[in-house]
Amino acid sequence: MMNASPATTVSFSKMIENGEDEAFLALAAEAPERLDSWFETPLAAAISVRRADLCRALLDRGCDPDASPTGTDPLELCLQQEGDPPLDILAMLLDRSRHPVYDQRPSGSTLLHGAVAWGCLAAVPFLMSRGARLSDMDIDCETVEQIALETGGRPLLDRLREMEAAVSAANAPATHAESGEGAKEPAPHAEPAEGAEL
Repeated sequence: MMNASPATTVSFSKMIENGEDEAFLALAAEAPERLDSWFETPLAAAISVRRADLCRALLDRGCDPDASPTGTDPLELCLQQEGDPPLDILAMLLDRSRHPVYDQRPSGSTLLHGAVAWGCLAAVPFLMSRGARLSDMDIDCETVEQIALETGGRPLLDRLREMEAAVSAANAPATHAESGEGAKEPAPHAEPAEGAEL
């Protein structure tokens, strides 16, 4: 984390809420990691107001989904939003991140650790479908399972294990019966040998 100070007296979130999208994008284009009066980057502001279109525009214009000049990681920020997480934005950021989902973020946690610790369980199946596992470790060598036990006890851990099993089952290769490989087509009729009676 760098020593951050606001580079502008405006609030990016307020600009977006006031419909000043073009002015907002122009400011962001000048310096994608610029901080506003609330110490938010343009990308963080777009995430906080759940504007996937602006997030996409910022990423297309060079905003780094892995940059965290104030220590707040954009991917983790998606998991810290009130209500259901903006999974569309999270997916977009993950698609452009240089790090796989199970890597430790600047906070030292993986995204799955964060989702469990912050109570953002709606994101858990999505993160697991992207490769996160309960056995992933954070910077302190604690697994997601350990964090679950610390924050929600055995009921939370059991729920997470059920989620992981469901995601694994959904991603498993189809069985022969499901794929139709169990029922073989009958062999084509053989041509009668020369001289054989018909």
